[in-house]
Amino acid sequence: MRKLIYIVAVLFAISAAILWIGCSDSDITVSSEAGTELNIDTYFPLKTGTVTQFMEIDNALSDTTYHQFSVGGKVTIGGKQVYCWISEIIDRPAAIDTGYLFFQDEALYYFENYTEIPEKLLAAPLEVGSMWLRYDATQEELDDNNYIDIFTNIENDKNSNDGILGDYIDNKDDEVDGSDGPIAEKCFPTTGSNYFVVSAIESLSFDNGSQFENCLKIENSAGEALNYYWYSPGIGLVKYAIGVDSENYPDGEIVGRIILSRSDI
Repeated sequence: MRKLIYIVAVLFAISAAILWIGCSDSDITVSSEAGTELNIDTYFPLKTGTVTQFMEIDNALSDTTYHQFSVGGKVTIGGKQVYCWISEIIDRPAAIDTGYLFFQDEALYYFENYTEIPEKLLAAPLEVGSMWLRYDATQEELDDNNYIDIFTNIENDKNSNDGILGDYIDNKDDEVDGSDGPIAEKCFPTTGSNYFVVSAIESLSFDNGSQFENCLKIENSAGEALNYYWYSPGIGLVKYAIGVDSENYPDGEIVGRIILSRSDI
């Protein structure tokens, strides 16, 4: 009997090895087992040294850029332990900037300046229909603080569709008259009105064969258009689409997706 059990175990191990060797590493396939609890840190693991690259296509300008995001080490800012979030445009070595991420009270927060009210990127419960404010602030506080709240230089009404647009600026430090604050680049591609909602939990696939399962699809508005952000378990952000409407669906004005390398397009 023991010999039979041993033989079955060996055959099972050999079969598993064959299946593993037979898998191609040219594609990304990410899934989570049924029943696995998916927490905030599952959908955005903060691990020092993690690097992801994105191809971003600006459909309005017919421009393509490659972005690299890295999780740096922990630092203490304002008495809080946070992780550095390093953003760079690969084709422009000088275009490197840093933001900060941290977990608190079942939520993931992002900020670029310690004086800012942090932006809540993800919040529990992670279920369809769940909604939260990006900034836990009053309209007056948002207007007075002039948040930098756009990934690329396009006009946007960020404060709950109040109809007021921020102004174009040439430098982050320039002052502008728009009550929605300066419109400039920041290190994380979130923008739009002051809320996020989980609109779906779905599978996501790219033309190159990469597949991601159980992705959180986060949504908010951008005027009459919508913005979407997809977070995959064990990876984090894998795609974003900015300014999506009936004319440019599904990619919107700007679309970014995670890649393995430049050949992975």
